[in-house]
Amino acid sequence: MASAVTILRRVRFFLRAETDIDCNVEYAVSFAWTIWSGDGSDIKQLNTTGKLKTSAHEIAVPKNFLPLGLNMLRVVITVLEKESGLSLNRSLERWVRIISSPIEARIAGGSARSVSFGSSITLNATVSYDPDNIIKDSGLFNYSWSCSIGEVMPCNDVFRNVSTKAVYVIPSGTFGPNDTITFTVDVSFAGRSPGVYAQTIHLSVEDPTISLRCNSNCNSRINPSERLALLSVCENCLQDEQLFYNWTLQKAPPAFGRSVLNWDTDTTTGRILPDLVVQADVFQKPGQYILRVDVTRAEGVSGFAEYLFEPNTPPTPGTCSVSPETGVAMVDEFSVQCTGFSDSDLPMTYAFYYNTGGQRLVAINSTAEDDELSLFYSGPVPSTPPRFLPVGLSSRDYNVTILVRASDALGAQAAVSLLVKVFPLPTEETTNIATQLTVGANSTLGRLVQGGNFQAAVQVSNSVNSVLNAEAANATGQGKQNATQV
Repeated sequence: MASAVTILRRVRFFLRAETDIDCNVEYAVSFAWTIWSGDGSDIKQLNTTGKLKTSAHEIAVPKNFLPLGLNMLRVVITVLEKESGLSLNRSLERWVRIISSPIEARIAGGSARSVSFGSSITLNATVSYDPDNIIKDSGLFNYSWSCSIGEVMPCNDVFRNVSTKAVYVIPSGTFGPNDTITFTVDVSFAGRSPGVYAQTIHLSVEDPTISLRCNSNCNSRINPSERLALLSVCENCLQDEQLFYNWTLQKAPPAFGRSVLNWDTDTTTGRILPDLVVQADVFQKPGQYILRVDVTRAEGVSGFAEYLFEPNTPPTPGTCSVSPETGVAMVDEFSVQCTGFSDSDLPMTYAFYYNTGGQRLVAINSTAEDDELSLFYSGPVPSTPPRFLPVGLSSRDYNVTILVRASDALGAQAAVSLLVKVFPLPTEETTNIATQLTVGANSTLGRLVQGGNFQAAVQVSNSVNSVLNAEAANATGQGKQNATQV
């Protein structure tokens, strides 16, 4: 199946069946999706009952649902003429190839941390996991450990010739004070790409033992379009002990352009709390970053923990155009075409929003709530079918902003914006055209609803409402009554 689209099992995706039905009588449209796995004669239908919604024009396939390998999604579209009972069926198929991701190797506590000299060292790799959720028990992984003091001196004998366990407790006294030891674990499973993780331990007399835990956006390549949340823990401190926290950015790639964070705007927590939450879109530049927390006791001794990560690189931005560049609400349909977006983490998806200027436009690439933006199309291709848009504001010279967000399979985003002018209809034509678009089963709105194309139906409704609301705000007497009736 050379035409099969390759998709990571860990990624949620959707398919949509677009219908274009030309019928002068009342009809109903139904959709029935089935999913088949396998190739050639060895193909079987998957059970989707209670797991997926299969009766809409769109099917959303959750992450980690499809088995690895070839899968086929089939939809049967049935058009039923209500008066005669005659029906017409058509089926469509799309093949997808589901592939696995490497095992995510982890050692609890962070990429580097302090451990109080005289304490045992616990190495816990049970926090490693399968992002595809096929191997649910981390005890089934194969673990291979190695150890070095400083940069060159091996110390593999601490594992006592058995370096295949998930958890090791290395007794106190094994290493000397102020030693810096790096432990590396290779986590593997048959048929899967392995993962590797390293943790550096610094032993110091009286230092508190500090560890870091990731609570949000915890993949080896973080999603730069989501927030990053970390929590620090002192493992040998008293429950009510007074502790002082100080977060710093220890490392950033040159392209990041600065050596510190703006703790007031880049984070929601600042730098002096046990936890740290970094806003979305701060770590956009590719390369390695290290966040560090220093935890100080009241008497002045301190320990630390570090968290090393790399952001998933956002898609390469493309360019977009809209046609026509100028039009009339409820009359002209607008199409957006984009080219040049690219990314290695496929598939890519595209979301198209508009903003009339009556709301605040959120920043490009922002992952804030999209109350200020209205989605008018989304799909796996960088273009839209023709869609109505609402009328622009006269105070903005009738400009409507269109925002296009391209997302890769792991959620990183790139975005571009453009302007289109959408003028109102002449007042004397508004009621007649609004009625043609929205009233009756054979109206534009009626046909879209019957065909299950609710995304386009919403746009017709929004366009009509924007014109009628603007007209009603300025109308008096009979004009306002006509607009209200429609």
